[in-house]
Amino acid sequence: MIKNLVRAGVLLLLWLLALAPARFVLAQEPSGSQPDRISVNDQYVLRSGTTHTGNLTVVAREATLEEGSTVNGDLSIVSAGPVTLNGQINGDVSILAPSAQLGKTLHINGSLSICAREVKQAAEAVINGSQSTGCNRLGELFSGVRRGAGNFPPLDNTPFGATASNPLFRFFQVIFTSLGMAALAALAAAVFPRQVNRMSGTAMSQALTTTLVGFLSIGVAVALSAIYVVSIPLTLGLTCLGLPIVGLLWLVIGIAFVAGWIAVSIPFGTTLLHRMKVYPTPMVAAALGTLVLTLAQGLIQMIPCIGWLGWLMLIVLGSAGFGAVLLTRFGTRPYPEMVMARARSEIL
Repeated sequence: MIKNLVRAGVLLLLWLLALAPARFVLAQEPSGSQPDRISVNDQYVLRSGTTHTGNLTVVAREATLEEGSTVNGDLSIVSAGPVTLNGQINGDVSILAPSAQLGKTLHINGSLSICAREVKQAAEAVINGSQSTGCNRLGELFSGVRRGAGNFPPLDNTPFGATASNPLFRFFQVIFTSLGMAALAALAAAVFPRQVNRMSGTAMSQALTTTLVGFLSIGVAVALSAIYVVSIPLTLGLTCLGLPIVGLLWLVIGIAFVAGWIAVSIPFGTTLLHRMKVYPTPMVAAALGTLVLTLAQGLIQMIPCIGWLGWLMLIVLGSAGFGAVLLTRFGTRPYPEMVMARARSEIL
């Protein structure tokens, strides 16, 4: 059983790496590397005599730029361990790490932003630009993907700075969102097993019906909300009194959409584990299915040219789940049996 779970986890990891954009690589920096690169590695080293032309983002346990190395572009480093910089960097530098050491041969033709507990800077290090060692400008940490994208306002003045359009930020956002959804799915399956199972079964057995009901219901909700917004100036603001009710209704819609997404994810987790000859509990199936589906949707949406498939996936599967939630009233009523019971009463 444990071996099968480990095998499933390894295969899932390989599958996710295959879906990730080609710019996310697991390799050490070669000579003559391609521009605008994101390198994910255990230990990253830019060797002496190596030149990287283009913006570079590094996610690693340790990161080192040796003396004699060159980066012609912006550099961003996110590391769980020490960062050591030498050589020449012709661009802005951003570092998030426990410790950073700026060597005596370091020459930065740009600004430097460091968020670290410990920073050691050699007296010979040259920085031809502004220098910040505080952690209040985290928006600059991912500025290495696009040149000139590092001039963000402080994090206190904006929720996420300008990182929402950054591929690295979006990648980690998808990861954390997927993990959060998986945990929520496991909790829902553990606390409301019958309701979740009923919603999932309805979404699968009545896929066309639930998809149409969900899609039309969301459309009606959006249309009514638009009419409400338009009515505010026409009624001189009197309809603003109903704003809390509208907000509460959209909160319920959001909860129903999340519940529906979890419901349609369960069959994916069950099928995946059954192929591995693992017969999981509903909680495990819900967590794995939601993790896989949310990751797939988020990563596909990040890929250029086919990102629209991620939105289509969200609309179709989300509508199916949302419709199942509505038809079963959050899993409290079995939708087909309810219809049959009403039909029989009308005949009698």
